[in-house]
Amino acid sequence: MYKIGTLNKISPVGLARLTDDYTITENVQEANSIILRSYNMHDMEFSPDLLAIGRAGAGVNNIPLDKCAQQGIVVFNAPGANANAVKELCLSGMFLAARNIPAGLEWAKTLAGTEDVGKAVEKGKGQFAGTEIKGKTLGVIGLGAIGAMVANAAESLGMDVIGYDPFLSIKAALSLSNTIKIVDSPKDLYPQCDYITIHVPANDNTKGMIDAAAFAQMKDGEPVWFGCDVGKRSSRDGGIMDTELYDLDHLFDTTFGMTKGERLDYGQSLMTHAMVFQGVNLDENGNPNRWRVENSWGEDAGKDGYYVMSDRWFDEYTYQIVVNKKYLPKEVLDVYESEPIMLEPWDPMGSLAK
Repeated sequence: MYKIGTLNKISPVGLARLTDDYTITENVQEANSIILRSYNMHDMEFSPDLLAIGRAGAGVNNIPLDKCAQQGIVVFNAPGANANAVKELCLSGMFLAARNIPAGLEWAKTLAGTEDVGKAVEKGKGQFAGTEIKGKTLGVIGLGAIGAMVANAAESLGMDVIGYDPFLSIKAALSLSNTIKIVDSPKDLYPQCDYITIHVPANDNTKGMIDAAAFAQMKDGEPVWFGCDVGKRSSRDGGIMDTELYDLDHLFDTTFGMTKGERLDYGQSLMTHAMVFQGVNLDENGNPNRWRVENSWGEDAGKDGYYVMSDRWFDEYTYQIVVNKKYLPKEVLDVYESEPIMLEPWDPMGSLAK
């Protein structure tokens, strides 16, 4: 009989899949295996009885991998397990942008205490009508687990969907609706789409290019949805997201020198949350240096629900952004004409792009 300990709230549905060979224990020090989500294990001392750790998610940055390797503890993760959640975030981003929801919420707050609020709503609601996504065209670049889910869901909502994936697997192809159009090149996709969801690896060709697209879209007064690793170098109470918020190198007497790509390779970072850009501050040369971000955690987080994000943080921890194709610079479009990079099956971009 193996004893299983948990460090976070794990769904009873999942635990019920354990056979009679396993029993749940509340004492993790006697556990043969531990299941967790985001609990930080770096300061834990492991029992000699511990054989395995199961991460209910993709990222393993909360698990001391080196210590586990030294003690012979096997670490498992579950990339793709949150594919449906990411799909819903993508769809939410389109709704937020299309229906002008963030601006409408802010306007609604100004009506507090209004005597004839019904009349005020009738008079002002038209400015937030936005546009329906039904009948619009969505381009999906990358048709793995997440991309296929987004494509199918968007079609169910009445959108026309065009997909592109130079390495489309048989499994992914079979999961797609047979009415979704697949193109051989991104250049066949861009001119037809009202929305494009893009998942690309961080490299010299793509880093920093989305800044211009996001800025161009905000100049037109449109909110911009993005996905990031929200827990890195950020303060929930202070509402600050900045790579220099904490002097971690001095604190731990070491250098945290991983690049964005290396952090993905070693499971130190991945997309964990979605938010919306509401504004940007420009330096004397017209370049963005900090961004105003609206979170979804309510007014108790940050400054009345808003955060300030430095452009340095944007470059390092933002992995996905939803913008209208008309805002994409030529450099971003051209990168899809270059020779595709074949990713290994275990590459972490699988949990983001697929």
